[in-house]
Amino acid sequence: SESERLRLFSMLPLDPRQAASYLNGAHATVAAAELLRIAAERGLAGFTASPGGLDILARIDLLSSPPESLTEVFQRVVNAVQQLYAADPRRETDGASDMDAVVRAAERLASASLVCRLPSIELPEDKLALPEKALSARLIATPTLTERALARLLNSQLFIDVGSYQVKVYPDELVPFLAARRLAGLVQSPEQAHRLVQNFAWTAATGEQGIYRQYLPLMGWLSTLNSHCRREILEREPQALAFFGDLRHHEVPLDAAVTALTQSIRRLVEQGDRLGRGYFTLTSENFWQAGPVRLRTTLAALFDEYGHHHWAREALLDIAAASRC
Repeated sequence: SESERLRLFSMLPLDPRQAASYLNGAHATVAAAELLRIAAERGLAGFTASPGGLDILARIDLLSSPPESLTEVFQRVVNAVQQLYAADPRRETDGASDMDAVVRAAERLASASLVCRLPSIELPEDKLALPEKALSARLIATPTLTERALARLLNSQLFIDVGSYQVKVYPDELVPFLAARRLAGLVQSPEQAHRLVQNFAWTAATGEQGIYRQYLPLMGWLSTLNSHCRREILEREPQALAFFGDLRHHEVPLDAAVTALTQSIRRLVEQGDRLGRGYFTLTSENFWQAGPVRLRTTLAALFDEYGHHHWAREALLDIAAASRC
């Protein structure tokens, strides 16, 4: 009967006014409008759409201690979620005393989700069940975590409901960062890097080569976090590092950053390349990370050489505006 039907409800995303109102009420010492602006500029706009996400933003000191790199931004998010998870008194009874194992499980889930192109994750009742069009969290993240600890992780601020009994890593911008951390930890040599990157790369009969556009963010972070992968990816797809990695990160050498940015702009002019390859629309954080102080001389030289070309000029001006150069 009508009265016996199960109804499922979910909260609509908060709009900017509602997000500011929540911050003013729950975190009165935070400058709400400024925090929301910075979050949007640093790739964390997804966290502004829910109370749990706003709680994370309020904990990572974006205003009082501005991060120096995009890597630091996302690492602060991971640390904040880790701290909230660790503070849960139920954690010990769940068998999740090792917080590094919790983070590793999140990285495994993000990596599998991105590589397999399956955003939805669930914890099916049957232990060996394989959900249709979703990943089984149990098969990926255990025995890294116990069943109860895994269920609690899937209910943390790193995940959001996407359907009945299904979640996905949240926000979307965090997925390639977590996935790349997982893959970067597996690569210990140039040979391993070559074999890994080949799975995401293409080579044309005429000699051109690149990265499949769906994996540009993953390869960007992987080239940031692993030196062996950086050399492989930079040779094939410089825009992965230049616009989807983190040129502000201290582990990215200056020569690699200069090469990535220079080759990316040159390809726009000389080969008709497009940033994001028509698959991604670059936003503020993509341009901000590409404009550290150490690259200002390079940016000026590139503008002098290629500023006449509309795609190159637009990209360079977006970098300057996001970096406030």
